[in-house]
Amino acid sequence: KQKSASESVLGLTSSNTQLINRWIKKTLPNTSIHDFRHTYATNLLANGVDIQTVAALCGDSVGTIISTYLDFTEEMRKKAAQNVDTIFTK
Repeated sequence: KQKSASESVLGLTSSNTQLINRWIKKTLPNTSIHDFRHTYATNLLANGVDIQTVAALCGDSVGTIISTYLDFTEEMRKKAAQNVDTIFTK
């Protein structure tokens, strides 16, 4: 069986994901592995990694990343505004 991108990059399988989730719940009761995925995807995108690469690294489709894991940050809004200014003030 071919490994997904998340398995090959993060070494995750369904059995060790369950172990990780138990550890997270015990250590950080109001947190899940999906919270880390949100942070991971958002930080990659905020630092210029294209969305197709982020989707591949997370083992998801681009649509899933956009609809489920992407959080828009204030820093991302500021960068976008700067880029728009640069494009239209040349």
